[in-house]
Formats: sequence, structure tokens, C-alpha cells
Amino acid sequence: MLEEYGAMLESLKESFEAFEEAAAGGKEGRGSKTRALEARKLSMTITNQLKDFRSLSIANDKAK
Repeated sequence: MLEEYGAMLESLKESFEAFEEAAAGGKEGRGSKTRALEARKLSMTITNQLKDFRSLSIANDKAK
């Protein structure tokens, strides 16, 4: 259970880093529309990952 929890945390960290990079790129000039679209897609992915994390966290707490 803890291994899965750790993997989920790493996945979230990577997603947040990718989102931050894409969102920052969305502010710039050339190609900013593509980067902004990528940031919006990543935000939906992160939302789903956070829902999954919540479920995993609750299950982890119950297993203790």
C-alpha cells in the first residue's frame, strides 16, 4: 500500500511540474496557445489524479 502511495505522490509531482511549465509557456508569445491548451489538459489530468489520491489516502489510513 505504501509503495502505491509513494508512486502516486511521484506522479502528482511530475504532473504539477509539467503543468507549471506549460502554464508559464502559455504566457509567452509564439506557441503560447499550444502551451496554454496543454496546461488546460494537464489541469484535468491533475484533477483526476487528486481524486484517485484521495481514495488511496483514505484506504491507506484505514489499513493502519
